[in-house]
Amino acid sequence: MGKSRWQVLGKPSRVDNCGTPRGPRRTRAAVLLTALVATLVGPALTVPAAAASAVRTAARSWIPVAPTVPDTTPAVSALDPPGGNIAGGTRVLVTGRFLTGASSVFFGGVRGTDLYAASDTRLWVTAPPRAGTGRVNIRVFSLYGRSPRDSPVDFRYMASPVLSKISPTSGSDDGGALVTIDGAELSGTSRVMFGRVSAAVVSVSSDRVQAIAPAQPRPGPVDVRLTTLGGTTAALPAGRFGYADTPVLTDLSPTTGPFSGGTVVTIRGSHLDGVTEVDIGGVPATALTMVSSRELRVTVPPRASLGRVGIQVKTASGGTAQLVGAGGFDYRQPPPARKSPGHGYWPLGLIGLLSWSVWFVRRFLSRHFYRPVVNGYRTTTSVVVPVYREEPEVLERCLRTWLRENPTEVILVVDDRDDYLLEHLRRLDLDRVRIVEWRHTGKRGALGVGLRQAVGEVVLLTDSDTEWRPGLLASMQMPFVDPTVGGVGSRQHVYLPQSSILRRIAYWMLNSRYLDYVPAMSRRGGVACLSGRTAAYRREVVVPLLPALERELFLGRQCVAGDDGRLTWLVLAAGYRTMHQDTAQADSMFPADVHAFVKQRMRWSRNSYRCYLTALSQGWLWRQPFITQVTVLQILLTPFSMGAAIFYGGRWIHEMGWPAVAVVLGWAVAGRAIRATSHLTEHPREIVLAPVMALTIALIALPIKLWAAVTMNKQGWLTRYEGERVQGQAEIGVVEHAGHL
Repeated sequence: MGKSRWQVLGKPSRVDNCGTPRGPRRTRAAVLLTALVATLVGPALTVPAAAASAVRTAARSWIPVAPTVPDTTPAVSALDPPGGNIAGGTRVLVTGRFLTGASSVFFGGVRGTDLYAASDTRLWVTAPPRAGTGRVNIRVFSLYGRSPRDSPVDFRYMASPVLSKISPTSGSDDGGALVTIDGAELSGTSRVMFGRVSAAVVSVSSDRVQAIAPAQPRPGPVDVRLTTLGGTTAALPAGRFGYADTPVLTDLSPTTGPFSGGTVVTIRGSHLDGVTEVDIGGVPATALTMVSSRELRVTVPPRASLGRVGIQVKTASGGTAQLVGAGGFDYRQPPPARKSPGHGYWPLGLIGLLSWSVWFVRRFLSRHFYRPVVNGYRTTTSVVVPVYREEPEVLERCLRTWLRENPTEVILVVDDRDDYLLEHLRRLDLDRVRIVEWRHTGKRGALGVGLRQAVGEVVLLTDSDTEWRPGLLASMQMPFVDPTVGGVGSRQHVYLPQSSILRRIAYWMLNSRYLDYVPAMSRRGGVACLSGRTAAYRREVVVPLLPALERELFLGRQCVAGDDGRLTWLVLAAGYRTMHQDTAQADSMFPADVHAFVKQRMRWSRNSYRCYLTALSQGWLWRQPFITQVTVLQILLTPFSMGAAIFYGGRWIHEMGWPAVAVVLGWAVAGRAIRATSHLTEHPREIVLAPVMALTIALIALPIKLWAAVTMNKQGWLTRYEGERVQGQAEIGVVEHAGHL
């Protein structure tokens, strides 16, 4: 076994059990005997020369050399896995040599547990816990020694990985989306799972991992989880990735058109409700209108050459679908020669005749043929209120007026970042009030959250700064005795109008609308817009319409404001009636400075144009009562009619001089007063505002409507806000002596 421990100089010789060299027995015995005799007798004994030489040779051959011992010290060459969680418990395979007799394995000086030596080159051990992250040296102790301190491999302790968010949060079920995963302790990520499917990892850092979302067999949400040496992330809501259906295109109609563009085409297929862009020949189409999940319409863009081109649709989740070859769009005929349109003059008298005729008919119907519904119908009611950075005192005042009407429940959808307001509401601890914390992205989303959680048969949507007058809730329920009624509007007032000249102007216009315009449309169940300040809907009607409310696109852009008009027309388009209940009255806060006043009017005008143009383009308008059609068309044409009146008035002044100035200004003031007859009947002292109203219409309302028509697709919500709280919505300082106003 192995090399001999002794080697005689010169010729190798065997050794006995004590390490003594052995040679031929006779020769060595004679030599020993002779040497012994010479030692005992001394120099008197004469030793033959041959014997003396043999003694010297034997003595030299017995000089021992250092023994050669085999190296059985344990050594470590690899670890699997090379790291683990700081909590310990990782089962580690240690690979090396001379591991059979291992008695302990130390991780940075801390002994591992459950050691099992599988062979001379492999052993298993459980890593102990450690206080912090980092690398530690691995040493193996055995009966034959200890592995070196400078082992070529270290064990890396890591904290548990944490996933905080992913972006984007949705994608096509075909996969392919680049998903960014943010978190902590993500270094060394070895695997990313989308549900049960592994994803390809693109990049890894300590706080971010990028991976390609894999395809999934079916749409729906899945959990995204990462695996590092420190473990696997937990399944969290922030790590949910939603797979959406990939759109499918089947046909196009029409399939041809001029290369000047402008052809409105209908694209059919399936799963089209998520489409955000349509490309025709690589150029984005315009006026994308979502008809249903199986049909959409776009306007074909112009093209410089003839021929058939493909069509591609894209969704927000990254899904795409194409129609190519014979299924594409064929640019055929050249653009027709355009003739310069003739600019005929509209006689000012004709404009006035049409405008005043419509006003007279509408006022006559409102005053003599409209009656509010009165009965004993009652049902369960839910009040849904989007609340965004409202003054707590204003909200509390309004909340108590809602609760006074005894609804089934009040749902406050509050921005989850508004800690000040949330704390104020929790301290109130009011019965029948549910607070839903939600990260606000717009009023439409907030309404959707509240409507889906409502339990009442009738749901009332109201603004957070609107208070109810006694009897409102009972009056709002009465029209719903008719199963064909889908929505009911209330009569609105300005809260403390005498506190500001702008609030008095706003009340003049608002009250005239609810006295002379809305009741006429309500007679046949065709109110064009149920004001979002307080409106009631049959819950079973509006809940299925929420996707169309929340994801409305206008000219390719997501709509944020104009929720009340959109919801009204969705109800009308569904075949239900919308009514006005004059006995249900409420008071809302209105801005008191010019900047906020103008921004509010601008927002309302943009919302009206988008809403009514959509109703017109979809054909919904033509299914409504005639008085509703005329009212909507008049609103759409107001910038042109008002502009024409001012243009001809200015031209007449230029030709006639100062007498014409007096006539134009006198008629403008008188006309405002006549049109506000109903309002002035209730508030006769407001007649002094007639000149101010004429100037407001000419200098503010007309420019606003013109600019709103040009910029109608500019989106925004709460344009009356400024700073941290609702600008102009704080409790009015004159409240304490409001009784004298």
